[in-house]
Amino acid sequence: MSDRFFVDDFASERVELNDAESHHALRALRLEIGDSVILFDGKGREAQATIAELGKKRIWFQISCITERSRELPGDLVIASALPKAERQRFLIEKLTEIGVHRFIPLVTEYSVVRPGNQHLEKFQRYTIEACKQCRRNHLMAFESAGTLATVLRCFADYACFLLHPSGSSWSDMLWSSTHSELNFLKTLFLIGPEGGFADQELQVARENGCQIISLGQTILRIETAAIAIAANMATFLQRTDSD
Repeated sequence: MSDRFFVDDFASERVELNDAESHHALRALRLEIGDSVILFDGKGREAQATIAELGKKRIWFQISCITERSRELPGDLVIASALPKAERQRFLIEKLTEIGVHRFIPLVTEYSVVRPGNQHLEKFQRYTIEACKQCRRNHLMAFESAGTLATVLRCFADYACFLLHPSGSSWSDMLWSSTHSELNFLKTLFLIGPEGGFADQELQVARENGCQIISLGQTILRIETAAIAIAANMATFLQRTDSD
């Protein structure tokens, strides 16, 4: 399999990698003129290309063929989650990207330990690019600005909304017993709270906005475990129903 690199767009047949991608190609992979690679633009297109020129810190490719190749899940799967600490954030973003989540929203809650800022979104963008390179996804997972539970619910009022909480109904029973006419699972929002859980007032706001409270089982999951588990479960459901 050819090495994959991210470029902002395919504006011409000759493209230049940014600093980070060039450094990886030159220093880590030690690519040479004439080597073949795959480029992707994060919007669903990928291109076959060969190295045309090497500089000390930059690398240029000649594109030979561009194709539209989407490996996306059907619909719009959105995860709004409180942030875990440190390196667990990277693990969370990488795995959600690999699974196929379309959008991620850092969630600000009453008991949040990590308060998201612009620096988080910049890091998350790098993490999702690296994950897309590895898993062959051609669309980058999108990131929304951080918001409170009430704000997120207002913005996604027309989505099927589910909040993860130990007191909720069984997610598996609800998902696999539902028909397509009962819930529009093609536009789905999942809310995951911090390690301290959601406050009672937040649960009430969720219920008042039509959000269903669900549980993944009897154990208490870490933030990233809950987000990855529900995303993988939903991805399996979407892929199965899309093929029926």
